[in-house]
This record gives sequence, C-alpha cells and structure tokens, in this order.
Amino acid sequence: MPILAIFWLNFIVVYLQAAAQKSDMEDRITTLEKRYVRLQHEVTALNDDNERLERELASKENELIQVNGCAFLLLKYVDFFV
Repeated sequence: MPILAIFWLNFIVVYLQAAAQKSDMEDRITTLEKRYVRLQHEVTALNDDNERLERELASKENELIQVNGCAFLLLKYVDFFV
C-alpha cells in the first residue's frame, strides 16, 4: 500500500475519532447545561419557600407577642379582682 494512502487513512481515522470526541463533549455540555437549569429552578423554588416560611414565622411571632400581651393583661385583671 502506498505511503500516501496510509497517511490519508490515518488522517481519516484521526479525524473521525476527533469528531466522535467532539460529539461526546457536546453531549456532555448539553447534559450539564440541563442540570444547571434544573438546579437553578430548584434553588429558586427553595428560596421562594424559604421567604414564605420566614414571613409565616414573623406573622406567628407577632401573634405570639399579642397572645402573651393578652394573657398578661388577663392575669393582671384576675389579680385585681382577687
């Protein structure tokens, strides 16, 4: 087999291997991008949940302060009449 033919066959093999590696890398990049977007959505949802829970906690804390205030006044009222 002539040397030039061997050269071109080797060149084609190397080119096909490089093309296959490029395709694999593109697939990996696509997979990673999809994971990144999915994780971004999860983080956003978790942040939204966290903010909602913080608002709910603040509301409950305010209710507790009001209930404690009412309980204190009721105790004072009971003590006044006893």
